Amino acid sequence: MRVTPTILLASAVLLGCDDTPSPLGLDAAASSAAGPATAAANGGAHWTVPASLFGFEIGNKLQFNARKGADGQVSGTINYHQEFLGNAIHLVADVTCMAVYDGGTRVKYGGPVRVSNDPDIVPGEVFIWFQGIDNGQGASSPPDQSTIAGAGDDAANEAFCASSAEPRFAFDVKGNIDVSG
Repeated sequence: MRVTPTILLASAVLLGCDDTPSPLGLDAAASSAAGPATAAANGGAHWTVPASLFGFEIGNKLQFNARKGADGQVSGTINYHQEFLGNAIHLVADVTCMAVYDGGTRVKYGGPVRVSNDPDIVPGEVFIWFQGIDNGQGASSPPDQSTIAGAGDDAANEAFCASSAEPRFAFDVKGNIDVSG
């Protein structure tokens, strides 16, 4: 089977997210939600998915910010870059769902792809989502973690954020993920 960027991203969903049934990776600048924030998260991270999962390494770079206002309005941006077998996928998405779990240490966020260099990932039709885990600050804290991208439609995106399910796979990152709320 020939591995195409879209096939790999779709396969990655099966390993990277949670039990959300619908399947299908970013410099961030957030727009502001109205009112004071009740939850916020941001990060800049990179990590490698080991070859043992797919038979080859997958490099990931992620920058994001997400904010939920007191009025429930969500805003933010996801900037995701994935490299494997000489292919590079770059996606930019707007954050339209966000939820914080586990006492403010784990965030789920996602939204519609606005920019894609893959012709099979159509902006406005495909939504991507991630989970981030903030394991604290300082040299004695374990690394923060992220999932690889999940993808699907608007309903799957909203269901993902609304589900408290933990990720099946979370990868240690180099960088930082901050979660509050």
